[in-house]
Amino acid sequence: MSLRSLFCFAVSRQLWGAALMAALAWGFLPTAWAADRPLKLVAAGISSSDETAELPCGKVYLLLAKEALRRADIDFVCEALPWRRAQAMVQLGRQDAMVTLATEERAKYSVASTETLYRLQLRGFTSASHPRRAELALLETIDQLRPWQLLSYLGDGWARAHLENAGFQVAWSRDLATVLKQLAAQRGDLCISAEVEAMPLIHAMGIEDQVIMLPEVLDTLEFKIQISKLSPHLSKLPVIDAAIRSMHADGTIERISREAALQAGVR
Repeated sequence: MSLRSLFCFAVSRQLWGAALMAALAWGFLPTAWAADRPLKLVAAGISSSDETAELPCGKVYLLLAKEALRRADIDFVCEALPWRRAQAMVQLGRQDAMVTLATEERAKYSVASTETLYRLQLRGFTSASHPRRAELALLETIDQLRPWQLLSYLGDGWARAHLENAGFQVAWSRDLATVLKQLAAQRGDLCISAEVEAMPLIHAMGIEDQVIMLPEVLDTLEFKIQISKLSPHLSKLPVIDAAIRSMHADGTIERISREAALQAGVR
């Protein structure tokens, strides 16, 4: 073999190795090559240095998702990322799955479980010292939120669809923890969130006396496990659906929800 041939062979091997590493990193290898790796479940969260960093993968619907994956005999890992980035990672196939509301936008890049994993009730949260707190406590419908300054966080698809796109005044922050801190400082009238989402953060940040939950349920969302269309685990959705059905049938979903609520200090 000539020196030129040897050089070309060496270069081609280096290029193939680089391409292989890139494919591994981005999840572009054929399904058969990657199906045995753990499913990567992503949760909405923030940096590991934040006081609330341990909470995201312990949220009640993540606990339920983990139980469903265990019953389906699927190995998994859970990672917390800012919510907008988390969804982008599922879209790119860098993360396999998330637990959230099925929407038309998310259906473009992921497939939702047929079975509902958890029903999330949305309520208003406001400052305990808001000068018009009594008026806020009377809010019963989404349309009644229109005169108020609302706070939300990047990646909150419900707020984008039901509030901003409907012409409501919405100020955006990076995550729910930041929104709750802003409410405590009276830098907005209220945010719309779930009790199981907001209350653990409120307790973790020690602002129980500064931020309160309003009484009325404004909407109920059906959360499902959604797997990226690029994920090697996509074909396992029927097994996951069967696991969720069994959890409903034997009372596991109700039990885990109740235990998580008590631990988080939720009513």
